[in-house]
Amino acid sequence: MRKISFFLVIVMLLTAILSSCGEDTEETESGTATTGDRLTDAANFYAENGLVTWQDIAAVYLMQKNIADFQYNDVLQKNESYEDKCGMVIAISLLIKQKVDVSSYNIDGYVTMIKNNVESNYESMTIKQIALSVYALVASDTDYDFEAAAENILSRQNKDGGFPASKDIKISDTESSAYVLNVIMLNRELFPDECYNKVVTYLGTVISVDNTISDINGKKSARATALVLNALISARLPLDGQVSTSMSAAMDLFFRLPNGGYKKYLDDKNIDRETNGEVMLCLAATGYGNLWTKLQSENAKDVSDVSE
Repeated sequence: MRKISFFLVIVMLLTAILSSCGEDTEETESGTATTGDRLTDAANFYAENGLVTWQDIAAVYLMQKNIADFQYNDVLQKNESYEDKCGMVIAISLLIKQKVDVSSYNIDGYVTMIKNNVESNYESMTIKQIALSVYALVASDTDYDFEAAAENILSRQNKDGGFPASKDIKISDTESSAYVLNVIMLNRELFPDECYNKVVTYLGTVISVDNTISDINGKKSARATALVLNALISARLPLDGQVSTSMSAAMDLFFRLPNGGYKKYLDDKNIDRETNGEVMLCLAATGYGNLWTKLQSENAKDVSDVSE
């Protein structure tokens, strides 16, 4: 039943996107770089500009590059907000996976706090905070009980299939909906097909004719576009399919700056490093698959290997 449901959703998604693209898809893709070119450009950008956000470290890890070959120390100094702490756990965990000595950084307290929040404090958390918590727990290979939080997420779904950014903002938000799809794919057994189908269909319908996504402010956003494409990849959207290539090309066309970095909005003049990190992580996903589902598969494989 689940396989049939997934097939129908993908058909609806592709139909919605391709019918809206028309001639714009061909124009957007004309003369654009290949996935390999983009990943080479990303590595060159990071070699020159360093890694500033946890998303940068995640992108480099997913591209199968050595994080230690880049300047990354700035990432490990950010721990003020809850999101920063989740990012710290992700960054340190990925460095540990590459056998980099980070013994001077103790993230055990952060991991315990994040696990407790996911299991018992989810009511007060935004969708983004819940998702980042799950990413951190997956990256650190930490077991967690997510059933109650999943029920809470289900209760937040709007009739259009999307999810709001917070309890105060009721309208569906593309970025929050993308976070939810990633979380669903990491805890698929806890979410009914109806929820999954509706959020995937919602994300398909918000892709504009130029293959970009608008954020909660109604502005075309490189960050929103990257988050949605990365989430769709987690749901097994073909990496080299027309949807993936069209949206990747749109990010290049509308948001890429001459220095190889990415701005957030069309009218911005300068790079936004958090947005840039999300775009780079998404572009890495078009070559290697969604990081979070890959990490979860690797964790499961490690457990299997030990048990044997």
